Amino acid sequence: MNNILSKVVVTLALFTTLLSSSLQAGNAQGSAVPAPSRVSIADKKESIDYYKKQIQNYETLVVMYQSQFEGYKRNLKKTKTLLPKHWRLFSKSVTNLKKAIEFSEGMNLLASSYELEFKKKFPSYSTHSIEDKYKKLRLQARDDISNSLKLLGIDTQDIEDEAAILKQLEIFSKSSATQKSAIEVANRVALTQIDILNELQKMITTQEEIQREFLSVN
Repeated sequence: MNNILSKVVVTLALFTTLLSSSLQAGNAQGSAVPAPSRVSIADKKESIDYYKKQIQNYETLVVMYQSQFEGYKRNLKKTKTLLPKHWRLFSKSVTNLKKAIEFSEGMNLLASSYELEFKKKFPSYSTHSIEDKYKKLRLQARDDISNSLKLLGIDTQDIEDEAAILKQLEIFSKSSATQKSAIEVANRVALTQIDILNELQKMITTQEEIQREFLSVN
């Protein structure tokens, strides 16, 4: 459990940095993220409202990246090959998308850990398969990324860090065909991630409501 929460704290720290730098033009500011506590969602409404807001903000970021990818696709049709400066911008958006994916999984793990803590605190509580739903959502996200990367002949282990991603993108920058493939895959992943973040918001809200209902009669 501590390992899970530690991972989430690191992920949220990455999120805060990215959010503050990426949304300045939209007057959206990132703020210090409090370390998650080992308590139930129902016990920490203020914190959970905060986390749900961060998910909404991150969804806004991913929508922005997806829009950028669509723009690169249009430019590629006109110019046949993106200029190096435009490819660098595309590569930066891809690495930021990776951070969004890490944030999404971190929030998923956090909400799942809250569910486990609540069950420990109240043994008569029925989980309503919430934990399984979180796990299913995580696997769905991972499978989508894995399947998308396979279209490029890349294994997920090949892009464990930012340097590895940039190295792969440099390889794909060499021709119009490989640029097109990379942009299309990034766009596909972004679209799926938007759905994942949206579903995550709904699941956390449902989890909070179920726990509050349980507390109201126990």
